[in-house]
Amino acid sequence: MDYSAYPVSRKAFKATACIDRLYVEICTSRHTQFQWIQDWLEAETGIVHFVEPIDKQEDKGNIATTFRIWFHDDLANDAKELQCIFLDLAMTYPLVTAPRIVAIEVACDFRHKQQSVKELLAFNHRVQSSFFVGDKVGGVAVGKLFSRGLKHRQFDPALIDTPTKGNRYLDLAGNRINPEFNLRVGNKDDDLSWQIYFKQHDRIKVVGDEQPKLDKEDWRVRIETTIQGKALTTLGLVTLDDLRRFRFDKLAHLFRFRRPVAPESLATAGDWYKFEVTNINLIRKLNDATPARGMHSFDCIGRHTKNRKWRAESRHIEPDDELQNAVKGALKRLRCGGDCANFSDKISGAGLGNPYGYDIGEETPINCINTLQQHGHTEDNQHPDNRSPATNQRSPSRLPASASPLQSVTTPGSADDQHNHDDATLATVAKPPRTP
Repeated sequence: MDYSAYPVSRKAFKATACIDRLYVEICTSRHTQFQWIQDWLEAETGIVHFVEPIDKQEDKGNIATTFRIWFHDDLANDAKELQCIFLDLAMTYPLVTAPRIVAIEVACDFRHKQQSVKELLAFNHRVQSSFFVGDKVGGVAVGKLFSRGLKHRQFDPALIDTPTKGNRYLDLAGNRINPEFNLRVGNKDDDLSWQIYFKQHDRIKVVGDEQPKLDKEDWRVRIETTIQGKALTTLGLVTLDDLRRFRFDKLAHLFRFRRPVAPESLATAGDWYKFEVTNINLIRKLNDATPARGMHSFDCIGRHTKNRKWRAESRHIEPDDELQNAVKGALKRLRCGGDCANFSDKISGAGLGNPYGYDIGEETPINCINTLQQHGHTEDNQHPDNRSPATNQRSPSRLPASASPLQSVTTPGSADDQHNHDDATLATVAKPPRTP
């Protein structure tokens, strides 16, 4: 089916934004194994989190001091709750520095109000065909700072055994966008990368080798960008405090959309009007510059002025304000401050004025833990299996009130929750408290 000719209205879709993934790096004052950090987080939150040791020592049982933790769903959208968790974690595993953000994945979703699959695919084709990166992002050259090569491509399972390993590169003339496939721009390790796809599966919940399908009402068109490395520093996202104060509408320049200008608008009125229109159509055809291949196909035409100066964008394209404003509005409504029920009690009880109990550069984490113990917040910092039953119990405040330690815990992920997060529901089982 030719989705490019299928009429679809943006007003039939609801736009929301969320943080899909958040990667936080911590550094402990003593060596430990990542399993203990993972078990602690599971006992505290009721969710199994991915923990990766960065500086593990294989000759000493894979112990490490630096760990990268991957948060998703509600916790990724609640920086204040994460600060509470890391405050509790520092009681058992003292931290050398405040937790640092190493990568963040921000997504914007478009849900169809009538849940029409045909219109979802048609709208996905519109988003994929109008997405535009350009040579610069925020005034900085993309190729020099953020990416080694954009390589607009789609993953086609039918090409998995070919030299491209399933990638259908849209830089090649003749290839066309298929809305049923993922559109990817940039590489995995780049400071900036993008992905646009029709979300039907939950890639976080994996059963065997398959990803379970979402409920039909959760199907949506998603455009997401992964920010890491120098791009995070440029945006000022380093700590969780930065994330709480961050205005996500500043990321609107990472979500740019363009549409082709009609040849009749580019041609000069006069005796040569028809000739110029024909010439513009011929140039586009020879260079295969068409939205069906993506807005990057227009980069090779209309870039020079009459004075032979280089334009930032081709004069054959113009901003798609309808999509641009929809994404900007969704990002503006996104907030990551969150609300923590026991955060105020812990801070007021300890007599400290910040979530970690110390100011960076003024008081060390070791002194912070000593200060907490002087105020009555004592906890045995020994190995988890050597702790007494009294100190081994975890606070059940972050688990649902109706769930016992042995019951299944379900984390909501609808689009109407207080964190503006709309990822899939994640069912996990909370482990019972460990016995000494």
